[in-house]
Amino acid sequence: MAIQITNEQLKKLDDQAFELYISELIEHCQLCYPNLVDYITTTKLRAILANEVKKIKQQEINQRASVRFQIDLMIIFGTGFKTDPQYAWINQWLEQNAHYSQLEQADFLFEDCVDYLKAVYGENNINKYLADSKLDCFDLNHYVLTKENFDSDILIILQNIYPKKAELAGDNALQNLITQAKHTASLEFSATYIDQYAYFIIASYLYGHQFYDDPFLPNITAIKNSDDTDFDYANHNLNTQQHYANVIEHWSSLKSL
Repeated sequence: MAIQITNEQLKKLDDQAFELYISELIEHCQLCYPNLVDYITTTKLRAILANEVKKIKQQEINQRASVRFQIDLMIIFGTGFKTDPQYAWINQWLEQNAHYSQLEQADFLFEDCVDYLKAVYGENNINKYLADSKLDCFDLNHYVLTKENFDSDILIILQNIYPKKAELAGDNALQNLITQAKHTASLEFSATYIDQYAYFIIASYLYGHQFYDDPFLPNITAIKNSDDTDFDYANHNLNTQQHYANVIEHWSSLKSL
């Protein structure tokens, strides 16, 4: 007699398979991104991965290896890598090679990403280490920022912090990042001071342009202005400055692979 499998039983099997896959992703993160699991508990990481995998599948990416590769890209380049101006080459590649299968796209783009990371990190990670050392003692007060020349001034800061990263992105891409980050800082986070914009742009450069909403960076939460009429803008500016200074200071530990 044939065994009947109900829809409920099928759903349970699907749920079990999904949880098993998330467990595999956790092991992958533990192996490849040990710093990530140092500041995100396994329980929290499981919830984050489950949520992001569901989002990825909604984009009709459903091959196991392809989904894992998308997670890799989010961790390395930031959750919004597809729309990040400094990584426009990734989205351009995906658009130009949409005719490839999911696995072919993952294989080919993986090679390009490896080449990029080798170049941006440098031999024996020298470029990354130099950027780390600069960020360890970073002080925005050491730079001159003017309202009239803000875009060019902040571009120089980005280039000084991580020259190779800036070179690979190109001035046009970084200018697009600056313009976008200024708009976001003003519209969504009520930035009013020049240093608030500067810190927000630098964080966008280091972590990705949606760093403030990145599930893999749970300890980085941007401070929004209050709607209270008695809001202390001067004190808020100091708090915001310290917050983003901490964000920049912790980049080397949070974004090391």
